[in-house]
Amino acid sequence: MREELKKGVDIESSGDYGFTPLICAASKGRVAAARFLIEQKAVVDKATQFGVTPLHIAANQGNIEVLSLLLDHGAELNRRTRAGECALHLALQNPQPQSVKFLLERKADATLVSTASRWAGTPLHEIARQKGMDECASLLGFATTAAPPPAPPAPRIVFDFRLEPTDTAAAPAVDSATV
Repeated sequence: MREELKKGVDIESSGDYGFTPLICAASKGRVAAARFLIEQKAVVDKATQFGVTPLHIAANQGNIEVLSLLLDHGAELNRRTRAGECALHLALQNPQPQSVKFLLERKADATLVSTASRWAGTPLHEIARQKGMDECASLLGFATTAAPPPAPPAPRIVFDFRLEPTDTAAAPAVDSATV
C-alpha cells in the first residue's frame, strides 16, 4: 500500500461500488492498514455509491478496533446510508452485538429508524428482538426511554441584614448571641 501511494495512486481511488482502500481495510478488520490510511489523510466518512461509509462496514463486520479508530478520527456516528440506515442498523443486520454495545457506549442515537430498507419504520430495539438479540433489544429499548439526567441543584441564595442577595460562600457568619 505504501508503495502504491509513493507511485501516486490516489488514496481515495475506488473500485466497484465505490469501495475505497479505507472501506476495504474496515471490512477486513485491518486496524494497522486503516490507521495508516487515515494518517495519509484518507477521508474517514467517504461513502460508496450506496452511502455506506467505513464506519457502517466496520459495524456490520463487528470490527470494534476499527470502529474506535474511525470515531476517534471524526467519523460521523449517526450518518445514514442511502437506504436510511445508520451503523446500529448495520450492526443488527449481521448480527454483531458487540458493535451494537460499542456504538451505544459512544452515544449512537438509538431512536433512528430506517427510511427505505426492509426495516423501514421499525425501531432498532424491535429489529434486535426479531433477530433474537435480546440483550441488545433491552439496551436499545433502555436507550430510547431512559430519563435524562437530573438537573444540577439551583444555587442557594442567602440574604444578609441589608436584604441584598449574596452568594452562600461569600455570606458573612452571623453570631446568634449578638443578634
